[in-house]
Amino acid sequence: MYCPRNPNKCRRNKDSHSDERQNNSGGRSSECADGAFTGEDPKLGEGLAQAAWALRHPAAPGAPKAPKGKNVRQEKKVIHPYSRKAAQITRQAHKQEKKEKLKNDKALRLSLIGEKLQWFQSHLDPKKAGYSKRGACELIERYLNRFSSELEQIELQNSIKDRQGRRHCSRETVIRQTVARERQQYEGYGFEIPDILNASNLKTFREWDLDLKKLPNIKMRKICANDAVPKKCKKKTIIAVDGDLGELELQDESSDTDEEMTAVD
Repeated sequence: MYCPRNPNKCRRNKDSHSDERQNNSGGRSSECADGAFTGEDPKLGEGLAQAAWALRHPAAPGAPKAPKGKNVRQEKKVIHPYSRKAAQITRQAHKQEKKEKLKNDKALRLSLIGEKLQWFQSHLDPKKAGYSKRGACELIERYLNRFSSELEQIELQNSIKDRQGRRHCSRETVIRQTVARERQQYEGYGFEIPDILNASNLKTFREWDLDLKKLPNIKMRKICANDAVPKKCKKKTIIAVDGDLGELELQDESSDTDEEMTAVD
């Protein structure tokens, strides 16, 4: 028999429905005290009883809600250390570490270049529209001697009597190593500075606002220690060296001829 309350699960005979209609005014005859319908299926009655109890006793505001099936996260599986997944995770970690190292190295290099350019910009002569090679070399010499006062202070502190050990030893070592490396570059293949020999490049360098992102706009140039010597002096020294070599060759030839002319007993 069709039941309007639950057409799929609840089936009753005509007598039960007639009794229910008669007793609607007086109370519930076909319901139990806990809200479950009496029927042939006991599981149905238990489910309805649980639903009725849940409606009568709502959960407290602070009580945790029951997790739903789709939103419940599955526990992470334990990865075997020699599995392909573990090898993949290791490769990704090494790749990320390499990226971070390159990023940090680039940032450190840019910061060092920025400090050097800031020093040169602050020590430019505002009256000059352009520098000669000799003037650029003089500016580089001043840059290489920028730690002289600090080294003197360290030596003065360490020269005090009754002092155990040397103070600021690590700082002194770093300064001396830096100056030695820069001096080697300057006297070797060249020390890189902004192109202050060109007037337009010097103007661009003066207008720089110390932003490291704008470093590509600044033209750089390598200056050697030999650039401070004029070309005429270089030619004279070359000629003098060639003359000395020629005299040495003539002396060697004359000595050879003298040896040949000596009589052999």
